[in-house]
Amino acid sequence: MLKETKDFVMIDLTGAIRAVAKRFWIILLCACIGAGAGAGYASTIKTTPMYRSTAKLYVTGVYSATVSSSSIAAGQAILSSYYNILESRPVLTTVIETLGLNMTYSQLKSCISEKSISGTCMVNISAVFADPEWAKAIVDELIKISAQYSYDIMGMAPPVVVESASAPTYPYNIESRVKKYAVYGGAAAGLLALIFVVFISLTDKKIRDKKSVEWKADMEVKAVLPHDKGEKTAKYINNAMRYFYSELCSQEETPRVITFVSYKDSEKKKLIKEFTKFLTEIGKSVAVVNTNMVSFKKDKNAVENDADNKETGKKGNSKNAKKMLEDYLKGETNNIEDIIEEKDGIATIAAGGEVLNSYELLKGENSKKLFEGLKNKYDFVLNDTVGFETANDAEAIFDYSDVVFSVFTRGKTTYKQVADLTARFNAKEKTSGAILTEVIVSKSKAFANDFGKYVGLFNRSAK
Repeated sequence: MLKETKDFVMIDLTGAIRAVAKRFWIILLCACIGAGAGAGYASTIKTTPMYRSTAKLYVTGVYSATVSSSSIAAGQAILSSYYNILESRPVLTTVIETLGLNMTYSQLKSCISEKSISGTCMVNISAVFADPEWAKAIVDELIKISAQYSYDIMGMAPPVVVESASAPTYPYNIESRVKKYAVYGGAAAGLLALIFVVFISLTDKKIRDKKSVEWKADMEVKAVLPHDKGEKTAKYINNAMRYFYSELCSQEETPRVITFVSYKDSEKKKLIKEFTKFLTEIGKSVAVVNTNMVSFKKDKNAVENDADNKETGKKGNSKNAKKMLEDYLKGETNNIEDIIEEKDGIATIAAGGEVLNSYELLKGENSKKLFEGLKNKYDFVLNDTVGFETANDAEAIFDYSDVVFSVFTRGKTTYKQVADLTARFNAKEKTSGAILTEVIVSKSKAFANDFGKYVGLFNRSAK
C-alpha cells in the first residue's frame, strides 16, 4: 500500500510481499496458462520441420587397445584438427557426391555441427536435414569419409563410434520452438500477474489488516470482531469480546462510558451488539445509548409505538407517551427512567426522530447529567453515535466518555474515510485505539501473527 505524506510517498514493501505470497497461486495459474498459450501458438506457426541426427565418437588418433592419460591427452589435442578435416571442402564435397545430394558445399556445412564433451576425447557429430533418414545418412557418410581423410592426411587412427546415428522421430526445430515459446509465454504471463498483484496491493485504498490500521490511522488496534459465520466463528467472536473486555480492565481505572465512532453509521452496530451480549453473559449491567438524532430511521416497532402514542393522544392520555432521548436533553423530563426502554434485558435509550440542534443538545448540561446518571446506575454505558459521514455529533459526547474507540470495517473502510475520521480526533481519542470488524478468521500462520491474540488462536493469560 502507499502512504502519502506532505513531502514523500512511503511504500509498504512487506505488505506487497504478503500480497504476493497470498496470491501466489494466481501468479502460478497465469504462468501455466501463458505457457500453454505460448506452446499452442508455436505449434500453429508454419515452418519446414527439420530433423537432427547425432552420433557420438571417441577420438584418440592412435591405435591402442588400452586407454591411458597420454592417449586421452593426444585425442584432445587433435580434436581441432579433426573438426577442420570434417568440415573441409573435399570431405563435404565427397559426401554430396556419394549421397547424390542437391546441395552446395556451404549449404551442407551449415547443416553440420560438432560438440566435444568436456574433459574427454568424445565428440557429438550432428546433421540437420528435412528428412530424418537423410539426416542419419549424412552423419554416417560424414564419419566414414572424414575418417579416411584423417588417416590419409595425419595418419591418425579412425574414431570409434560410441553411439551410432539414428533417424529422429520428431522435428527438433518444432520441439525446441514449442519449449521456447512456452517458457516465454509462461514467464510473460507470470510477470504480468506479479506486476498486477503488486500494483493492486500498493494502490489498495481499503483497510485490510492490523498493520494498515496502525500505519494509516496511527492507532493501535485494541480489539477485532471476526466475520460472523454462525457456529463456526461463535467461539472466536466470544474470545474477541473477552479480549476487548480484558484490555479495558487492564487500565488503572476501568472505563465505563465507552463511545464508539465510525465513518459510516452501520460499521459499529454489530460490534456493540456482540459486546453488549458478552457483558450481560458475565453478569454486567449495560445501557446502550443511541445518540443518532440526524440520520434517523424508524424500525417497525418504533412505527407501531408512534401509532399507539397518537391513538393514546387522541384519547387524552398524551402524558403517558414514551419519552425519548431528545425529550430529556430538552429538559421536558428530568427522570432518566422515562427514556429507558428494556429490550431483551438490556437498557436502551434512543431518539424518537430527527432533531435540528442535535449537536448543541448533546453538548449541553442535560447530556452531561444523563451520562453521569447512567454511570451511577449501570456497570457499562455504550454510546452508539451517528457516523461522521453524516454529522459531527459524536464529538459532542467525547468529554462525557471515559474512552473513545474508532471502528473500521475490514475491506470496506477506505483510507480517505480513515483520514476524514482521524482529522477530527482529539488527543483523548487517539489514545483509545481502534477496533477492526469483519475480520475473516483463518488458521494460517499470517493470521495468527496478526490477530491470534485477539480471537484466542493461542493461549493468552487474562489480565
